[in-house]
Parts: sequence; C-alpha cells; structure tokens
Amino acid sequence: MSLNSTYLTACAVLALLLAGCRSKAEPGQSPFPDTDLIVLSDLEHPPFAFLGAEDEPRGLEVELVEELAARMNRDVVWRRHPFKELLPRIQAGEAHLVAATIGINPERAQRVAFSRPYFTTDLVVVVRRGAGEPIGLHELAGKQVAAEPGTNAAYVLRHALPESLPALVDAEREMIDDLLGGRIAGIVLDRRQADRLLEAGLPITILGPRLATEEYALVLPVDRPRLRQEIDRHLRDLEKEGFLARLKEAYALEEAFR
Repeated sequence: MSLNSTYLTACAVLALLLAGCRSKAEPGQSPFPDTDLIVLSDLEHPPFAFLGAEDEPRGLEVELVEELAARMNRDVVWRRHPFKELLPRIQAGEAHLVAATIGINPERAQRVAFSRPYFTTDLVVVVRRGAGEPIGLHELAGKQVAAEPGTNAAYVLRHALPESLPALVDAEREMIDDLLGGRIAGIVLDRRQADRLLEAGLPITILGPRLATEEYALVLPVDRPRLRQEIDRHLRDLEKEGFLARLKEAYALEEAFR
C-alpha cells in the first residue's frame, strides 16, 4: 500500500469514528452531561427559593426540584444568577431547568419550554392608601404604573392596562419608594408580594379585581422534549400523591382560584 493510500485509509477511519461519536448525541441536545440536574435560580424569592443561614438553597421550589431529581436518580447542581439572566441562559442551553417563580406567558413560550404549573397566584395593582388615590383600575389611564422588567407583571401591565403609562423599575424597593413618594400611581405585583407588603404595615391597598392569574412553572430549553415529559410525569405524580399540597401547606402558601 502506498503512503497516499495509507493516509487516505487513516482519514476514512477517523471520519467514521467521529461520525460514530456524533451519532451518540441526540440532535439538538445540550453538551453537558445528564448525570446531574443543573438548575438555575436567583434564589431571591422566599418562600419559594432563597438562601438559608449557611447559604444553602431552601424553599418550596428547592424541595420540589430535589424531589424531582431523586425520582430521576440525579443529583441537583444549583447555579445562582440574576433573575434577568435566567431565561437567556436556559435558551443558550446552560442548564436543564430554571426554578425561580417564573410565570407562563405567550411571549416567553416562544423562547423556552414550560413544565406543568405547580403554583397559581394572582397579579394585582397596589396603590397608596388615602383620599385622592385611585379607587378603580380605570383611574390608572394616563398614569404611570410600575413593574419589574422581564417579569410576568410587566407583560400583564402592557396587556391588561394598555391605557396606563408603563414604568419599568429594576427593584421592588425602588418601586415602593416611588409609589409612596407619589412619583407613580401604582405597582403590578403578584398577590403574595402584595400581601407581604400589607403585613409589613405599609400605607398601601390592593386596587380592584385581579389583573390576571399567574401560573408558576419550571422552565426548560425547547430542545429537551423528553426531559419535559419526564418532569411533567413526576409533577403529575407529586400532585396525585399530595406532595405538592403538603409542600404548600408547610410554607403557608395559599393558591389563587383558577
């Protein structure tokens, strides 16, 4: 065999080996190994996901994900990132799941996949309490109403209060300061956030009926259909077995009526 023939044969064998390696990966799947369940969260939404006394992940979503992983014979690897980075990172295939009180909406559903919902809440408008303040949602027309950018509240603000003037504010504390200082007329929050502020004694009130019902779900890359099916199957089992109900009771969380 000539040198050229030997070289060509070696190249052909190498090409076959590489093709064989590539064929082991499902088309469109992310390159990280599936021995662990890699989960993204900001861990800043108690009682759903937060850091405990020793900086360990805690909360309803943390316990839920840990139970799902146990049923899948995987270990959980938590990766903490700012909220606004979570969906772009899951789109880029950096993890299996996002668990961070992410509400389902049509805009997000064009970019990522959602599991079955595991918690239902309301989105409401909070205003200052007192004479001269809005007493109905219709009175917010032409006035500034705030929501945190990138949240479901911001999406609902645009669609449920189209005649208001949306003001996107990065932090809840800043929105509250703006509201109490009279710089904005209202804030769109989920009901549990609103109740927490009321319990803290702030001079605010919830205005009128709910704007929308919000369903929290786990977020997955769109190219992981089999993982989504597996997650959904276990979520159905956890609901049937009463695990989800016990978890919500343990964290004193009351769901909205669908």
